[in-house]
Amino acid sequence: MLGFDPDHERIEPADIARIRRQFPDSKLIIYAGNMPEQSIDQLQEMGVFAHISKQASTDELTRCLETALRMGRSPGLQ
Repeated sequence: MLGFDPDHERIEPADIARIRRQFPDSKLIIYAGNMPEQSIDQLQEMGVFAHISKQASTDELTRCLETALRMGRSPGLQ
């Protein structure tokens, strides 16, 4: 799970690519208070599995993590 720094408005593709190379079977989840500048489609293209807001309930966060653990790498965001 990646925490999003509110002082930055973008998630850098190079950071996602580096993580994907080091951990190719990982499911990247963006955990952010505000949605980064990129659209969900752009994040998906970078290999992000899901995005969840820091305002999400504990149950929503738990479901997101459980889904990531149950599924293989997903082509889409939740």
